Amino acid sequence: MAALLGVGQIDSESLDGCIQSTLSALYPPFEATAATVLCQVFDVVEKTYRGDGLHYLIDFLIPAKHILQCIQQDACAPYCGLLFRHAGWPLCIQEKIVIQLASIDWQILKPGDFYLQVVPSLKKPPRIVLKCLAKDKHNVEEVVIPEVSYTSIFTLEWLSTFNGERMGIALENCLLTTDDKIFRVPWDKVVNPEFINKPKTIEDNIISPEIAEECSILCLPTDRTERVSPDLRSQYLQELSTNRDSPVISSTAPQLNEALVNGVCMSPVTQENLGSDLEGEYVELAEVSLPRFGPQTGSLTPSLALSYLTQPRAR
Repeated sequence: MAALLGVGQIDSESLDGCIQSTLSALYPPFEATAATVLCQVFDVVEKTYRGDGLHYLIDFLIPAKHILQCIQQDACAPYCGLLFRHAGWPLCIQEKIVIQLASIDWQILKPGDFYLQVVPSLKKPPRIVLKCLAKDKHNVEEVVIPEVSYTSIFTLEWLSTFNGERMGIALENCLLTTDDKIFRVPWDKVVNPEFINKPKTIEDNIISPEIAEECSILCLPTDRTERVSPDLRSQYLQELSTNRDSPVISSTAPQLNEALVNGVCMSPVTQENLGSDLEGEYVELAEVSLPRFGPQTGSLTPSLALSYLTQPRAR
């Protein structure tokens, strides 16, 4: 495949480095999110790309990175000048993944629940899909989100408009995942990030025209079509030769406090979430466990598999 791409032999370390640097750029802090996102990576690589890590990187992960960075930049633009508490918002909230790279077990979904996923397509660029419980409550309804909506996904208005265009129970809770838990969080909590400080120039999310104009210049690429163009092969190859990547924007979102464990309401308290007022519930599943796709021999490369196995688990 390397010859077909017009490059020399691509060694396994370069492939591993590109995959991990791409993931760490999208889902910081990577030491907290690695176990979850690598689990999802192996799931998609094995099921969709038959263990071909390079195919996964070229056809899915890097184009997905461009899409997710666009979404992140658009979500963060209204808060230009603020210092976000969590660097991954809105793609992740600390160790909790908001936009999934693989499917969640449909049995976890309840009426009113939904989650967002980047879905691979063998003939088209990756797409952002909303998944929720179907009307029969035995299947999953999948709705492809139009690219024109990417600029407003992380707003209350977007979900309100979405609910207004569909029949059935209104969606209100977004599912966030960690390595072994799923958090059910009200959408208004997900779309409102936390900040470390609030400059005097910005109060109550009201931004002066001068700052808004500056954000549009500094935070947003000028050509959306170019950013999500399916023909990014030359950019992909450049990524393969780069060992490190950095997030496009520093951003954040809140912590989750209230927990629902096997039907019992609990409030896990850690030093990390003492300063947060975002409430959500998590389910530590007893009967329906999260898929655990540990890397098999030949999955991607041995070093990446070893990296997955040695990642500390977020609890």
